[in-house]
Order: sequence, then C-alpha cells, then structure tokens
Amino acid sequence: MTALVALDGVCKRFGRNTVLQDVSLEVAPGSIHAVVGENGAGKSTLMNILSGLHQPDGGRLLLDGEAIQLKGPQDAIERGISSVHQELSLFPNRTIAENIMVRREPSHYGFVKRAELEARAREALLRIGSALDPTQPLSRLGIGEQQVVEIARALERRARVLILDEPTAALTDHDAKRLLDVLRDLRAKGTAVLYVSHRLAEVLSIADTISVLRDGRLVATLEAAHATEDGLVRLMVGRDLDPLAERIATAPGPDLLVASNLGRPPAFEGVSFSLRRGEVLGFAGLIGGRPHRGGARDLRRRRPRHGLDDARRRAVPAGLAARGDRQDLREPV
Repeated sequence: MTALVALDGVCKRFGRNTVLQDVSLEVAPGSIHAVVGENGAGKSTLMNILSGLHQPDGGRLLLDGEAIQLKGPQDAIERGISSVHQELSLFPNRTIAENIMVRREPSHYGFVKRAELEARAREALLRIGSALDPTQPLSRLGIGEQQVVEIARALERRARVLILDEPTAALTDHDAKRLLDVLRDLRAKGTAVLYVSHRLAEVLSIADTISVLRDGRLVATLEAAHATEDGLVRLMVGRDLDPLAERIATAPGPDLLVASNLGRPPAFEGVSFSLRRGEVLGFAGLIGGRPHRGGARDLRRRRPRHGLDDARRRAVPAGLAARGDRQDLREPV
C-alpha cells in the first residue's frame, strides 16, 4: 500500500546541534503509526516538521508519493495534515462549535451563520461518536472531552493525517480508553494516525507499526504485534537496563519545611504539608488540578496570599530551591 505521508532521509539541526539525522518512515492510510523514544530523541521535532512548524535541513517530506515543502502549519492543514499537541490550543471562553470552526466560520456579509456553524460542528463530533452539545461553553468540559473537541476540529478541516503528541498524558484511565476507541474508529475509516507517547503498554495496544528514535536517529521500525515493552525500552536506550535498586527504608529526620493552609485563590487554597530531612515529598494530579502550582514552586516564585509569611523572600536564604517545568519560563511572577 502506498504511504499517505512519508519522511525520506530527513535531517534537522538547531545551530550546531543535530536533532534528527537521516530519519525515514512511512504512514499508511487506515493505520496507526506510533513513534517512541526517550526525552530528547527527536520525536517532537519530527512531529513539528510534519505539521509545518519546522523546515527540514535535509531529506524530503512526501504526501501521496509526491515531494512537498510545507510553508507553515496552515499549509499543512490545507493539505490534510492536522496536529493535536499535548498543550491544547482551545478557547475556554468560547463554545465547542466556535472552537471546532475557528478560522473557518461560515458567514454572510461579515455575520457568522450560527446555525450552519453549529451544524457543521455537530457533524464533526458525530464522526467520532461524540454526543457533546456544540452550543455549550468549552470551559464546562474536562480535559478528556477537550481532546475530543481538538480531534473533531482536525476532522472538520478534512484531515487525512492526524498527528497526536502525548494525547493521554493528562487523561484519566477512563478518558484515555475513550480516546483510544476514537482513534481506532478513525483508523477504520481510513485516517492515517501518527501517535507519539511514552506509555508503551498503550502504544502496543493501539499501534499497527512502531518506530523507535534514539539520539535523533531511527533505530528500528517494527510491527506492533511483534514488539514487547522490554524490547522497545532496549531499543530506546541502546542497552539492557539494570534491575531496579531495592528501596531501603530509612527513618526521616526532623521537619525542615512546614506549610499550613497555603492559599493563592483561585489556583489553590487550604494546602498544608511538611517536609522532613531525608524525605522526598511528591505532588501529583491531573493537569488542571494544579498540583504543580503549590509547594516549592510558589515558595520560590510567588508569595502566597495567606498561610506562609514572606515565603518568597525567605526561600533561597533558607536553602530551598526548586526546578520546575517549561511553564516556569513562561508564566509571569
């Protein structure tokens, strides 16, 4: 079967750093092709090239067997290549229909044809088996339902190739299962899906083909039916992993940090915890639950409105430091 979209010897450099080197892969219509690899292996760069965000420095991008050069994301969309990124690009203050039809609103003499807009959005949702009401505000939806809206928007744009980057990272098991069912249905209808995920069990359950990247190079492409989690891990890291060290129980020392009833509404409030010497304290939760907005990050970068006096000024002199995620670099203090 002729590949719907393919990379042929693609290379990409940023300055002196080569992030992709001679990568070739093919995605057939009606198939799910997964791409796995460690952080920094080049997965996101590869996705960005396919979605028109980056231009390759070498090699070719082919669509329906013909070499193309994408001028940008809009050019990719017009050619039938749509992406759903881990960070959703939706507008919570607009309706589901307005999000699905953004930049494609039907109009007459400058006035949006509301009935047609909502009908087309409803049709896109029905294509993936969703009964969401397109007239309700997006802000009422959970993360899993917002993912469905992103996919419906891609389908309304007549996407033949759907690129998903860590689509289940922020989802509950129930929402993740629903999303995977949607992707299986799209595969049955002929859509080519390129799927990036760190969840290897999930990849093995849904993919037809798996490509493994390591240090910017394609090290293997194999049928999912013949792959195992251990085998994929060996390909990703280039060696057998040592057995996990046995956890040694130790008695924690005295309290080093105590927080009581921390609050910074609306982000969080009523947060209390203590951290003892020799102890690792973790904060966990779904995106939107804002577990990363409390604790050390706020002590380092923000002053809570109540619960800890002058925390930001005292944090570093007291020996408290924190390393956050990329959002630390973007979010204003």
